[in-house]
Amino acid sequence: MSSFTTPLKYSYIRKEWRNIYSIDEPFQYYSGDKDNPDLVINVPIGFETDLASIPWPVSKIFKPDGKYAKAAVIHDYLLYLIKNDTPMVNRKTADSIFYEAMLVLKIPKYKAYIFYRSVRLYSVLYRKS
Repeated sequence: MSSFTTPLKYSYIRKEWRNIYSIDEPFQYYSGDKDNPDLVINVPIGFETDLASIPWPVSKIFKPDGKYAKAAVIHDYLLYLIKNDTPMVNRKTADSIFYEAMLVLKIPKYKAYIFYRSVRLYSVLYRKS
């Protein structure tokens, strides 16, 4: 079963159009069986993230640092690798891992699905397949 193997520790570093945080300790996620994972994602110290990218209209309901923040950091890191031409996976798989990670965190399935469909819609609208 997929799992987070380390805690998420981060610090606020600056405000842009959203708050930016830096990862303070290595952060790891296993996709697939822990003893034989399909993919091991290692987010390095110093990686910058906005945690969960929540649009303004719903930011009072869903906070960037909610329970789903761990899944969002993994997703941000996978997208960072894609953007910098060093992908571990393609965009659609990154979005699927985001959904999987939210379920690992016991986010209600309906809520995880809303977040997943939102990132898929973004990728289609901005042709980031």
